[in-house]
Amino acid sequence: MVFSPFENRLCRDVRNRLSASFLSAIHAKHRGPVDEIVLTLKQKKLAPWHIDYIDNRLARYQNILSQLKSAPDIFTTACLLWDQSLFFECHEWLEPFWFQAKGSEKKLFQALIRAAATYVLLEAGQESGAKKSAVKALAFLSENRAIIPPVFKSDLLILALSSLDAPPPKFMPPR
Repeated sequence: MVFSPFENRLCRDVRNRLSASFLSAIHAKHRGPVDEIVLTLKQKKLAPWHIDYIDNRLARYQNILSQLKSAPDIFTTACLLWDQSLFFECHEWLEPFWFQAKGSEKKLFQALIRAAATYVLLEAGQESGAKKSAVKALAFLSENRAIIPPVFKSDLLILALSSLDAPPPKFMPPR
């Protein structure tokens, strides 16, 4: 068996609880919220693939938290999540800002959320859904390059979403 949040309720719960705790950790600038959830999760009977998922996420979460020295900038944080292939967390990070935004800014957040969702779906083997999500993201991004924050490297993002054959682009300079 593999970790599959689209097909298994426990996997989905683990992913969602970890992600929510990590977003709290970003705001708190420390790993405490994640550690609390991990402790709770590991007290349950989890399969090896659940533990592997948790451990894998913890390493990537720590990498991001070590890079957030000051107040998290919305788009830089999204790119840090993206570059760690934390596409679900990137989607979840951007969503509250989308809820509050208006006009073209709201559509930008929606397009970036759809871009992240594209790679969540690809990871799950759902190519048809990924292509649909990419097309919807591209509809806005291609016509509105000027408002895409520079950290997202619009040409790179648009090219990647146009083909989906290559690995997801990386936005931040290597550390």
